[in-house]
Amino acid sequence: MHRDWELVKEYPLSKKLLAMSRVWRSPSGKEYVIAAKGAPEAIIELCHVDLNRQEELSRAVQVMAQQGMRVLGVAMAPLQEMDLPDGQHDFDFKFMGLIGMEDPVRPGVPQAIN
Repeated sequence: MHRDWELVKEYPLSKKLLAMSRVWRSPSGKEYVIAAKGAPEAIIELCHVDLNRQEELSRAVQVMAQQGMRVLGVAMAPLQEMDLPDGQHDFDFKFMGLIGMEDPVRPGVPQAIN
């Protein structure tokens, strides 16, 4: 969507947090956006979602997974200053939604398992 925005920093996926974030800067250098994606439970944690909403999202994830989808959560956070924190937990993320992707078994996998 913003092909002219510059990638400034990436917070990689880790064993402690199954989510990754990227910090993007606008061409003017005045606007920043942090985009995060990862395991739904990790994104929910980053967004400090309340318990009722967590339960609602968990049910949605289960429904999507039962349909054979791979489910990711996505979030974003605006940023005005350029002093980037060491970790993803320091951003004020807003939960944006869930993404369900078909993830069919690749040819040859059933034979390899047998």
